[in-house]
Amino acid sequence: MEKISGTAEIFHKFENFGIDLKSISKVDHVHSFAKLLTYFALVVFLSVGIIFIQDWKLILILQLLLGITFAHGLELQHECLHHNFFNSKILNCFFGFLFGVPMLVSYTHYRVQHLHHHKYLGTEKNAEIFDYDESSLESFNKFFVRAWNFARIPTFFPTLFNLIKGKYPEVFSTNKAKKDVLIEYFVLVTIFLTLFSITVFNVSLIPLKIWFIPWLVFGEFFHFLIELPEHIYCNKTTTDVFLNTRSVETHPIISYITNGNNYHVEHHLYPSVAVHNLKKVHHPIVVILVEIARSVLHGDKFLFSWCNGMGGTILGKSD
Repeated sequence: MEKISGTAEIFHKFENFGIDLKSISKVDHVHSFAKLLTYFALVVFLSVGIIFIQDWKLILILQLLLGITFAHGLELQHECLHHNFFNSKILNCFFGFLFGVPMLVSYTHYRVQHLHHHKYLGTEKNAEIFDYDESSLESFNKFFVRAWNFARIPTFFPTLFNLIKGKYPEVFSTNKAKKDVLIEYFVLVTIFLTLFSITVFNVSLIPLKIWFIPWLVFGEFFHFLIELPEHIYCNKTTTDVFLNTRSVETHPIISYITNGNNYHVEHHLYPSVAVHNLKKVHHPIVVILVEIARSVLHGDKFLFSWCNGMGGTILGKSD
């Protein structure tokens, strides 16, 4: 593992900014319930619109918006798995699972794998549930396949079968986590097969309209855009989060959709900080981020194009 000079100095400077981490790490139930209600209201409103509107062009727009909402739900799930959404572990688990259902993502699988990612980022042990290898983006065809995550369903079932056979990912070390993830996968596959059967046997096209199309045509792609800039082309050989992670300054609406995940350096520095307070961490360290980014961003042509299209500014180091 590479030793990065200046890391201690960076953290020393950061500690002197005097941020009250305790106050900005408290769960804010007003924010949480507002986001919770907004999410489910959008899912219901957009689904009803898709079912009853006749104009296919409007239906397509609503399906796109519903897909973005599903992708946003995974970012809410991410907040739950850090136990920043509610104080109650039960509520975080329950709503975290619900947020993941439209994208067929297990809360427990995501939580265990993601916390492992936080612990081992910058080492050979690092492995994230949503991981983007640079080699998978080398050509338009590879990018297209990866962006729409065509392997999503084909990989879901082998994972389920392995769990049934007692073959768990290496990061699962407790019996409770193994039990929970198996239950969640059974629930997810039951939902999937039920709605898939309803669609295939022509009982109703509603599942196709309000789930499969929004999820597979739009949701996977927008979630790819949300997750992609976090670590892609960053230095994978150091544990320094200023070098292995990237933050993006962007429009408040986009920041809301990503649920504050655009402040990803800040999140890895202090995972316990509530996501709506990550901007308070960003302001003191932005000078460091800009200084690090200034000498390397010229090589980030792909990310420049992506970020400019999303109205953002990239902050962080690339290889």
